[in-house]
Amino acid sequence: MNRLLLLLLSLLFTLSLGCQGLLFIDMGDDDDITDDDDDDIVDDDDTADDDDTGDDDTEELCCSDCDYPAFVFDSLSLATMLEEQLYNEFLNDLLVDALPPDSEEVILLFDPDGEVEGEDMFNSAFGVGIKTEDLWSWDQGGNPANLTYMLDGQGNFISTDPDLTLQLAFGVTVPLRYAHIEGRFTPDFQEIVNGAITGAIREADTEDIETSFGNLHELMDGRPLDEDTTGDGQPDAWSFELNFTAFQFL
Repeated sequence: MNRLLLLLLSLLFTLSLGCQGLLFIDMGDDDDITDDDDDDIVDDDDTADDDDTGDDDTEELCCSDCDYPAFVFDSLSLATMLEEQLYNEFLNDLLVDALPPDSEEVILLFDPDGEVEGEDMFNSAFGVGIKTEDLWSWDQGGNPANLTYMLDGQGNFISTDPDLTLQLAFGVTVPLRYAHIEGRFTPDFQEIVNGAITGAIREADTEDIETSFGNLHELMDGRPLDEDTTGDGQPDAWSFELNFTAFQFL
């Protein structure tokens, strides 16, 4: 039961500009990645054996297809979701199981396309990954979304697309409208702090969605609508916020 709830509620993401690309858990193996890396390691080991340096013991990191620098989420918490705080706390407990070091299957990665220090804007892939020995890689079944971010002189960043739709997986897809991803790099750019994924869940999007807890509209109906996503001056959605931190692993 806990495994099912984890799969339903660990917020596997589809990030799309429009409706592109699905990110999901694929429990398949990483043969293509590990085979290539193993070939390289064998060559290095042969050299190490020749000169008796004993480098085998120092080969600890292996097998990531992310670029440098890359970050893995190490905390994730719902700030705003359901009216009943008890439900939010229960969901947060499940999210802990989806993060390093507890999980090797459901994690979130943030992968800038290069050094970001000194830049005003940068691109970064974002999505679901898996663990391979001591590093993390993109899940082979997923398609990480590449987004553009603005960065200020204090290390604060925010995604630039005002129409970003982020899909939350509660067994079925729940669109998060007008979503933003933001955070702040620490001065040494080794961590991301004050991270947040924000947006709005339209009431109309929840009415036919059934979760393991029941109908999503009924679960959220206790919360007053607090966002206007159509511009008519009437609230038609619930605000959503997910907080996170991440650390650089490459």
